[in-house]
Amino acid sequence: MTASAAKPSFTIGPASVVTVAAQPVALVSRDIGFAEIPATQQSASALVNAATKAQDVGGGAPFTRFAMLPGGGMRYEPGSFVSGPFKSDGDVKADALPAGRAAHLTLKGDFSGLAEAWPALMEWAASEKLGLAGVNWEVYAPNADLSRQETRLYTLLA
Repeated sequence: MTASAAKPSFTIGPASVVTVAAQPVALVSRDIGFAEIPATQQSASALVNAATKAQDVGGGAPFTRFAMLPGGGMRYEPGSFVSGPFKSDGDVKADALPAGRAAHLTLKGDFSGLAEAWPALMEWAASEKLGLAGVNWEVYAPNADLSRQETRLYTLLA
């Protein structure tokens, strides 16, 4: 008898176009390769959490904004929504997620589903002949029960 690994559990919701308002955030911006995502996410989260806590504007949902760079790699910007005015603090910058129309879908379950969810969103946008602006972001609703965790994916439309 051979042991088999448990298959990650996730579902990808239907895609749609939504209108999003600009939302104030605190973030750390890094130009990285894909292999650097986990370490960058971890170190940036610690910086953002400390800076927003010090200014008493923390507790907002975590997110990551990213854009692909010419020649490879990406501009990777993990952060969190802020509950009030935030002043840039060292590597943690005050910014805002963009306003406008975005293609959107929700991934429920394990983060491993992102490898299928992003292509599904991009393929749907292409099938609908939607122009993309090149700015993408994920908003996380973590849950100790990974089957109930939600990640909302957005790609800004041109």
